[in-house]
Parts: sequence; C-alpha cells; structure tokens
Amino acid sequence: MPGLASQAERPFLRVLRSGKLVLGIAFEGMTTAQPGVHRFWRENVYPIILESGMVTGINVSVEEITEEKRLSEALRESALRERMRAIELEAVMNATPAAIFISHDRLCSNVTGNAEAVRLLRLRPGENPSVSAPGARPFTVYANDHPVPADQLPLQRAAATGKEVRGVELAVHFKNGDVIHTQVNAAPLRNEAGKVCGAVAAFVDVTGQKQVAEILRQESQCKDEFLASLANEQRTSLASIQTTAELMKLTPGRRPQWRVIVKSWRSIFAISRA
Repeated sequence: MPGLASQAERPFLRVLRSGKLVLGIAFEGMTTAQPGVHRFWRENVYPIILESGMVTGINVSVEEITEEKRLSEALRESALRERMRAIELEAVMNATPAAIFISHDRLCSNVTGNAEAVRLLRLRPGENPSVSAPGARPFTVYANDHPVPADQLPLQRAAATGKEVRGVELAVHFKNGDVIHTQVNAAPLRNEAGKVCGAVAAFVDVTGQKQVAEILRQESQCKDEFLASLANEQRTSLASIQTTAELMKLTPGRRPQWRVIVKSWRSIFAISRA
C-alpha cells in the first residue's frame, strides 16, 4: 500500500527514539486493490527492548476499521438527527396553545408537560403533574360533577389499554375555588417493538366557551319566559275584547249599560300598557 506508507510509518521513528508505545493511531486512504473505496485503519506501535534497555526495533499491528468508522459516523448522524427532532418537538410543544402531557411509563407515574401544561395546572417548573404519582396536587379533576379516579383519566386509560381516548370533558377544580373546563384527547406511545410504553394527552381550555354557552342559555331562558308572559297577557286582552263584542250584539232590551262596556275597555288598555 505505497500510498499509505507515509501515514503508517510516521510513528515508527518516534517509538524507536523514545522507547514508548503508541496506540490507536488512525489513518485513511485507498489501496491499489480497491482504488475507489475510501478505507480506515487503526495502528498500534510497540517498541522491542532488550534486557539492557536498548530499543532494537518495533512491533506493529494494524486493524481495518472501515465498517466500524462508517457505523460510528452513522450513529453520530443519527444522534444528531434525534437531537434536532427533540429540539423541534420541544419548540412545537411550547408553542402549542394546548396543554400536552407525556407519560414515560405505563403507570403514568413519571409525567412531563409543556409550558401550557404548567400554566394550566398552576404547577412549579419541573413539578410532576401526574395524580398517579405520590404526593398531593393543588387541583382535583371532575367529570359530570364527580371526582375522577386517577386510573380513569384519559392519559392513564390510553397507557393502560393501548387505545385512543377522545373528546373527554373534564373540569379542574383548584383549592381557591377556581374551575377550568377542558376537552381532552389521549393516545398511547409505543416503542420500536410496538409495545405500549406510555401515553400522551392534550388538554384544551374551553372555559371561555363554557361561559359564553351559559350566558346564551340564560338569555334564551329569559326570552322564553318573556314570550310566555306576553302570550298570556295577549290571551287575556283578546278575551276581554271578545266579551265586549258579544255584549254589543245583544238586542236593545238586553244591552248592558255603556258604563259596563267602558269599564271593560279601560281594563284592556290598562293590560296593554302594563
């Protein structure tokens, strides 16, 4: 391999002069047998020393590490891609307006959340939000006005069953009396073998929509009550008019006195003004 001689022989004189071994020297290039293939080697150089301490020669071992080098480079590139994906995922999670929780185990004892999750549940940065983990939490989760057991929450159900959970409405009650209404979707996480290893859940704050819906419901109820009252008054007015008209149809001998009719009409006008 004449093209590689200068690289391979470079440490020889150093070992001969110093008497100290040199390990792990890497060099690269192409051989005459495979001129188009770039290859890598690792070289170790040992001194041969007499009992008198004189260095009389060297012993050289060379190992081709082309595949090892390629694998190491592939792993390095893969790790770099994973780091970039992790950075991108973290940026996406922190920019998402939904609270996202990730369980790193099927028992949901180790859960992390994005910035919105910390804000939504009023947690300290780095605090484990999972109600499945030991310790008290500053909130209680309700569904249909009843507390939800920890193992029935969407994140826990997705991790335990391996199935998606969608469209669950939950209310988060805080100790100071505040209530946040949320809508939740959850999905299981699987490892490279396809086995469930955790879950992810997204909580969307729908408190504002709930408040608007309640205002609209109250306004609709007031409108219905007003229309019912108005209809009742109209029926009373029409009945008085009909009675007066029937009285006016009577024969002259049977007609009531005009003061009775006037009194009836006055009552109609009073009802209309009310």
